[in-house]
Amino acid sequence: MINRLVLGVLLFASFPLLAQTESGNPLFEDDWEAANCPGALPADEPPYASRIEYYARAGDDSKYDEVVAKHYRYSDCVTAITTGGWQPIGAFNSYQRAMEMGDVKSAEELFTLDAALERAAETYDPRGAIYPILRELYEHAYSQEMSDMAEADLDAARELLTREYLCNCLTRPLVEFDIPGYPSNAAD
Repeated sequence: MINRLVLGVLLFASFPLLAQTESGNPLFEDDWEAANCPGALPADEPPYASRIEYYARAGDDSKYDEVVAKHYRYSDCVTAITTGGWQPIGAFNSYQRAMEMGDVKSAEELFTLDAALERAAETYDPRGAIYPILRELYEHAYSQEMSDMAEADLDAARELLTREYLCNCLTRPLVEFDIPGYPSNAAD
């Protein structure tokens, strides 16, 4: 009997916390970017997954479509920015090594900033939402300063670039992304 009473009191006392789960928990955030930018790092768990499930169960099609679109944008931005940061640093270092070895042809053909941007353009449409942000990131990261930082602490260099450029991508309007089933003005 006492156990039931204690359980009842605990359940009653925890009701405000359970109610807050929908509004106060970052995993239940409808606008993760607004709550975390500027300077955000990727969330440990995809921030819109629980909202997608919640709106699917609730039958709210417009909110469901919106959070699905935000999830696509989030995933595309995180992938582009977190993988994109090391590429220009690597190209810069390879350019320097090739020049030191006297292989000017390889350095100029393979490892310039323009060559790195051409490779990025093979994955991301230059007229799309992500490429202009990657271009800024590449221009920043293709430098002796970033190369030195990465040599000293690669994780710190990646974190710096992610904090600086991820939110630029995440705050772009959803219509600029090519998201299946969502209105878009993305480049064709």
